Amino acid sequence: MREIAGTNAAMADYFSHEVLSLLSVDAVRFLMRTAALDRFCGPLCDAALRTSGSGAWIGEVAALGLFVVPLDDRSEWFRYHRLFAEMLRGELRRREPGEDRRILQEAALWYERKGLAEEAVRHALDASDAVLAARLIATHTQELNSRGRLGQLRLLLERLDQHILERYPPLAVMAAWVWALTGDALQARWVLRLAEGGTFDGPMPDGSASFESGIFIIRAALAPHGVDGMLPDARRAVALEPQGSPWRTLARLLEGAAHLVAGSTPEANEAFEDAARVAGAKQRPGASFALGMRALSAAADGDWPTAATCAHEAQRLVGDSLSGSMGSIAVFAADAQVSAHRGNTRRAIYQLREAERLYRDPSPDAFPWLAVDMAIVLGRLQLALGDVAAAENKLGEARRGLALLPTQGVLRGQVEAFAAQLETGAGNREGEVEAGLTAAELRVLRLLPTHYTLGEIGDELVVSRNTIKSQVAAIYRKLDAANRAEAVRRAQEAGLLRGHDGRNPGAGSSPGTDGNGSGGGPSPRMPPQPG
Repeated sequence: MREIAGTNAAMADYFSHEVLSLLSVDAVRFLMRTAALDRFCGPLCDAALRTSGSGAWIGEVAALGLFVVPLDDRSEWFRYHRLFAEMLRGELRRREPGEDRRILQEAALWYERKGLAEEAVRHALDASDAVLAARLIATHTQELNSRGRLGQLRLLLERLDQHILERYPPLAVMAAWVWALTGDALQARWVLRLAEGGTFDGPMPDGSASFESGIFIIRAALAPHGVDGMLPDARRAVALEPQGSPWRTLARLLEGAAHLVAGSTPEANEAFEDAARVAGAKQRPGASFALGMRALSAAADGDWPTAATCAHEAQRLVGDSLSGSMGSIAVFAADAQVSAHRGNTRRAIYQLREAERLYRDPSPDAFPWLAVDMAIVLGRLQLALGDVAAAENKLGEARRGLALLPTQGVLRGQVEAFAAQLETGAGNREGEVEAGLTAAELRVLRLLPTHYTLGEIGDELVVSRNTIKSQVAAIYRKLDAANRAEAVRRAQEAGLLRGHDGRNPGAGSSPGTDGNGSGGGPSPRMPPQPG
């Protein structure tokens, strides 16, 4: 059945003759004008209609039963029935051309004053006011990013014609950030070039010191000229952004990253710490990223107390809202390193998986220095945890990121060192303590005395059943065992299960004897937790 629209002639006639004709001129005008809004309340109507007393009008309209739908229990927000609203909008456009756009523009400004940036942008777009929408996006990108709303902002940004990027250059700077942080490297680089060709002399809507500073910051991040161009750009940005600027955190963070990939670790650490220290509530993504990078640097130096402190604070800042933010790759990776160092393998694997999730989507390809650095960090973690295939994939990703950098600083040497580590299997040497078992195989071996099936062992260690099956087969071969019970017995005789009594919590019977690990039922277990 074809859907009936409020602009259908018969439906419009019905509403006009059976509803509107019974109302006063002022009531009809109020209905038509408020119908321009998809939802409304008294204060919003007062602002958008440039009037007063809208709350009383809404109460009267609701009392008359005029197709008004309440949206909350407090009777503050309402909307009209869809068909009725469409008819009213059609009438408004016919009687007062352009009034709907003006109402939406005023609504956008009201939402901005109320701190509802997404609603403000959406109403500006609905009003077809590209300049207002551009200003709102440029003003509130950092705020929305700190709330984990960048994906939603990108959808709004994509509703704008690309010509507005040229007409309003501050938007080009913000658009480059939005596309880069949501994984669209090609679009981000194209918009950066567009921004570099623009000029803007007025105050920046985002609170940065100048349009020039905005260009230096985004260019330091995207590194189109390679590692050699990052540090001069970041230093210039830091010089332009004074203490107290909302962009000081990001400028210092990028200065730290530039020092790091140039091989100046002490200067990098100082910049990361300063970036986190000066951050405000709207700079949480930058602060958490800086702390994550500082934690990774400390771990690389063997300073585990600093690594643990910074990783913990970074995780606190990430919370739920930034768990999908690209900068959180470093946070999850740092937590994984600290957890692995403490012997908390389960948490290390879980945090590593979270970092991998963000490495895939959104992709860090727009920031090739970050893509290389994180690929090495994650690859080494994977190697230490026994996943050689995943580590080899990370090496390939590091090399692809390296190819995007015209100059590469210390990253090339780090990639070559990681490749050599993979070639020699150095990441597994510490696990080959007895009987030739790797660290990954030892972790599986310590669960063989339990009643866990292979699938449940995989769940416990956060790997696939097929991986566990292959590792169990390797354990049998190396221990010269024919089945699970014999492998456990030989491991106990060899002292490989010291500190492991071979029992499930709450279970005291011996393991099953079949080679598939199906000797008993599952034990209650909590799923991997991030905290």
